[in-house]
Amino acid sequence: MKKINMKNLLLLFLFITSVPCCAFGQKADELFVKAQSGDPEAMVDLGLCYCMGEGVDINYTKAMEWFSKAAAKGSANAMHKIGLLYAHGDGITQDYHKAEQWWLNAAEKGNCVAMCDLGILYASNDSLKDNSKAQKWFEESAKNGNANAMYCLGARYEIGDGVSRDYNKAIEWYKKAANSGNERAMNNLGTMYAKGIGLQKDSLQACKLYEMAAKSGHVIAMNNLACELIKNTRVEYRNQAIDWFIKAAEKGNVNSMINLGVIYERGQEVEKDYAKALKWYKEAADNGNEQALYSIGIFYENGYGVEANLSKAVEYFEQAHLQDYLPATAKLGQMYYDGVFFQQDYQKAFDLFYRAANRHYNPSGDAMNYLSSCYRYGLGTEKNLKLAEWYLEKAQLFGNDDANRIKSLIE
Repeated sequence: MKKINMKNLLLLFLFITSVPCCAFGQKADELFVKAQSGDPEAMVDLGLCYCMGEGVDINYTKAMEWFSKAAAKGSANAMHKIGLLYAHGDGITQDYHKAEQWWLNAAEKGNCVAMCDLGILYASNDSLKDNSKAQKWFEESAKNGNANAMYCLGARYEIGDGVSRDYNKAIEWYKKAANSGNERAMNNLGTMYAKGIGLQKDSLQACKLYEMAAKSGHVIAMNNLACELIKNTRVEYRNQAIDWFIKAAEKGNVNSMINLGVIYERGQEVEKDYAKALKWYKEAADNGNEQALYSIGIFYENGYGVEANLSKAVEYFEQAHLQDYLPATAKLGQMYYDGVFFQQDYQKAFDLFYRAANRHYNPSGDAMNYLSSCYRYGLGTEKNLKLAEWYLEKAQLFGNDDANRIKSLIE
């Protein structure tokens, strides 16, 4: 199953804070009356209404006007919101230095959300990067009870971002954040249990944490929970896994779409259903996923649930190849090598095999095996038995069955 590789990058999004909807559900005109009378909280809430278009048209200029009036009255919340407008460039020129200054003003007044945003700013912004300052503000925010800051500290310690990697501290901060309701911390801690990172592997505990996060709407946790549940041989757990994959996929999680496609294509966990597999692959392909494009190509090549159409298959293979999906690159090489659809062209086949076999990340064992044949027989390149043997051994290491068979015949 395709699981999210959670390296906990702090820049999953720029700022973990968001502008909430107009507070207390009050109408903009009611807030206007209170704001006019000098109520700073009403001024902030009215500014939020203008940011979100709640009861009024979106107008960042007016939002800034009301935030500024509240800030002049000493509202730390307003200062933080002004910093957000500068950081996002909403209605004004984006200026991280001004965002920094406003957040510093808010932080000095005890606003723990501004403290956390300062931590993210110092951890991630190229012109302001300062890991010691980032750590200081994350810790200060966490000390004041901000769960997002606790999560960020956990993430920093897990991946060693700005601090020495320390799984014990990562787990400590994730647990504090999770206990404070932070679903991202629940998800990441679940992954540490699932993979046995820094603690003993415990699938049951991982599932508990994933489920807590998933029920709070965390889409990645939905996919991760499903990946753990699908491993279980009991039918009820596998059914639950399918349900979670579907929930995540319907919320746009491409990995869940791919996982559903694989499940229905292979028919191992459920009854094989090419139509459903193709449906989910197409959903993923519509989101630009290269693995899905390749899989759809395989369906059209072999007539899985559709009428076989080699022209369409090649179209999908080429799209996946252009996105550097190496199985698709190897597949096109194989077609040139065998003269299937294309006129046989060993030079083009060799070039494609070479590209797919020599990428640093996840090279293709199939391409290595074909590349061995190219060198062995001088197809598309000069004959070189040493390289032929070398690529054949590499193909074996990558689990290529044909390479194992060829090796046994040669010996």
